[in-house]
Amino acid sequence: MSANAAETYNGGVYRLTARANPPADGAVEARAAKRPRSLDPLSPEALAAWHVLRDEGGFWTSAELGRQMLPDAPLVRANVSGGRWMSALIKRGHVALQPSFRRVKAYGVTARCIPPAGESLEPVDKPQIQGIEQ
Repeated sequence: MSANAAETYNGGVYRLTARANPPADGAVEARAAKRPRSLDPLSPEALAAWHVLRDEGGFWTSAELGRQMLPDAPLVRANVSGGRWMSALIKRGHVALQPSFRRVKAYGVTARCIPPAGESLEPVDKPQIQGIEQ
């Protein structure tokens, strides 16, 4: 492994690759590879959660989203379900984590997010702001 590879390690998995023009000493180069995005389809519940995040706007914690989507479920079940949906959405790049110095993780749909297949980042029903004509 070359000295430069150790200096540029960014937390990914090392993959040893041979160079097209190998150096005279026969060294191989280690590059950090990005984790592949999951190609599994989203569950209907996670897709519905993404629609809520997109249409309502703002940043939501997983507990808030779970209580919004499952109002009649026990609190623990709603929180766990919201966490699972958020995990599936963040893993695929459909939602973004709110930058915060606090330990509260909040997620939302931003312009940098990847929309699910067949979806758009534009909200279906734009929220009405009082006093502003749209």
